[in-house]
Amino acid sequence: MKRFILFFFLSIVGITGFAQYQLSGIVTDSIGSPIDAAVVVLMDSESGTAIQQGITSTEGKYCMNTSGDIQIYICCLGYKQFVSEPFRLDKDTIIPAIQLSSDNFLLDDIVVVGEKQSPHIKIEKGKMIFIPKNSSIIAGSTALEVLKKTPGVFVDGENNISIGGKNSVLVVINGKQTYMQKDELVSLLKTTPSSSISSVEVIHNPSAQYDAEGSGGIININMDKRKTDGFFFSLNNGVSYWDNLRENTELSFSYAKNKFSLSGNYNHAFGHYNLYYVK
Repeated sequence: MKRFILFFFLSIVGITGFAQYQLSGIVTDSIGSPIDAAVVVLMDSESGTAIQQGITSTEGKYCMNTSGDIQIYICCLGYKQFVSEPFRLDKDTIIPAIQLSSDNFLLDDIVVVGEKQSPHIKIEKGKMIFIPKNSSIIAGSTALEVLKKTPGVFVDGENNISIGGKNSVLVVINGKQTYMQKDELVSLLKTTPSSSISSVEVIHNPSAQYDAEGSGGIININMDKRKTDGFFFSLNNGVSYWDNLRENTELSFSYAKNKFSLSGNYNHAFGHYNLYYVK
């Protein structure tokens, strides 16, 4: 009898421990219009690892099942990323509408040339896949700009790449590690046209086959092999004046033919910078 009671008690504990609850809600913009194709990631609030991820419907709705101490991470092209405060999910919960703030930018003129065409985003086998070919925002730019516009990926002013606020991100190309230093990788991305990228895969929880460098996540850039061959050149130059004349130049290039590839970059900055201290 005692064994039966103990077995019954352990069974109840086991069922409770693996219970999952429904979490649902809606994502809107600042004026309350639903946002479709926003990536919603449920993260463990202690470790920061992704538990589950999904995409909002055309009505901006999402619904997933999990339990425990979690955080909600939401990202979408054209909007600022959202991270909720940690909370405990121990019952079916409907989250109040989450409003995303748009990324502000200034335009001299606006010309409407057609209907809006949303980028293709999908979740497949635990990874988020972004297909940039539908986005006019990154047309004519570089692979680095594609990464900056990929939902969930953040590139700061020093070209450090993170996923959902986590560093130690490994960038691979066509599923293969490049073993490049950060400056070399950035140079390659700057000299790779956006039109040569077929898709970008973001993996929040990489498998054990990757080393510790990818503990923060994996970004796999799939290149369109039909467009990788050829020569690409980029030049940026700037001049400014404040007490002193300053000038900076940055140029980069890449050449690829079959299995051979060559890339390089050069930059300089001339002039003096004055610092003023106010007591």
